[in-house]
Amino acid sequence: MVKLGSESSANTGVLALRTAAAVLGRKSEAEAIECLCKRLHVQVGAKVELRSLSEQTGLSRFQLLRAFKRKYGLPPHAYHLRMRIGLAQGSLRAGSTLAAVAAEYGFFDQSHFSKHFKRVVGLTPGQYAPHKLTRKTKG
Repeated sequence: MVKLGSESSANTGVLALRTAAAVLGRKSEAEAIECLCKRLHVQVGAKVELRSLSEQTGLSRFQLLRAFKRKYGLPPHAYHLRMRIGLAQGSLRAGSTLAAVAAEYGFFDQSHFSKHFKRVVGLTPGQYAPHKLTRKTKG
């Protein structure tokens, strides 16, 4: 049995094992980004952390950001946020309450949801729901 000198040596060993596993199982950059995008669509309410995304893809954080932005035009977190807001728009049009929609799509609370919704859509969720339900027609 090999005795390690310090805890940092043990952490370095674990990191080396993770890196080796990532290199052996690494997909191409394009495949990794496509797989990540699919995962973001499946895990709609999940928290997006760059460190865990980079571990999942086997790319460094910087490679991941550059490749994802090159393919989709946004970094992963912004892409995921806009996807959640888009799904929330559908739920609001269907008549769901603001609190239920906020919880369903992984926002901390209704205020957090409203802030991001207004930034992306340009209207508050309360303004959006009636606006989308009533259509004006020219006669």
